[in-house]
Amino acid sequence: RNLSQGGALASVALLLGFPRVFVPSSYSYSQLFPLGSHPLTDPLWANEGMEIIHDGSEATRVDKVIKIAEHSQALVNLRVCFNNMNINCGQCPKCLRTMIPLKLLRAGPGPFPPLPSIKVIRKMRIAGDIELSFFQDNLDLALKSGDDELRDAMRSCLSRYERQKFFKDLDRVILGGLIR
Repeated sequence: RNLSQGGALASVALLLGFPRVFVPSSYSYSQLFPLGSHPLTDPLWANEGMEIIHDGSEATRVDKVIKIAEHSQALVNLRVCFNNMNINCGQCPKCLRTMIPLKLLRAGPGPFPPLPSIKVIRKMRIAGDIELSFFQDNLDLALKSGDDELRDAMRSCLSRYERQKFFKDLDRVILGGLIR
């Protein structure tokens, strides 16, 4: 789905005959990755009867959460879950990366269960470079907020990710993938 969502959104928009469609960005301009939705490629799905606009890349995910937290109606209707589109599970990476800034901002929990314990946060797994960019944004907010416990737990996750990435790269480059 990461490679096809732009085309899927465009095909639905074309099918329904909308004259203008806004595709919400997942990433800021500083975090762009080759994906199915991108500010350079989304407009290419348009035709003479429909305009497609990639919208929101000027803001990071944390910036967007900050804005949503300022509006209680938007916050209570926020759904981000990978596992269930009707509720936020509070366990998947997308729920956790939204719940962390809400806690750091001291915003209401909105439609999320309580944030898991620091012990659980400390064991969070960063799945790759895309997840790393969101994680780094949350860590930057933790550094500004003064929540030392959450900051330290997130630093622990980041250190573990960097160690694992180092050894994977070392194995790939020096050993030709022998250990893998």
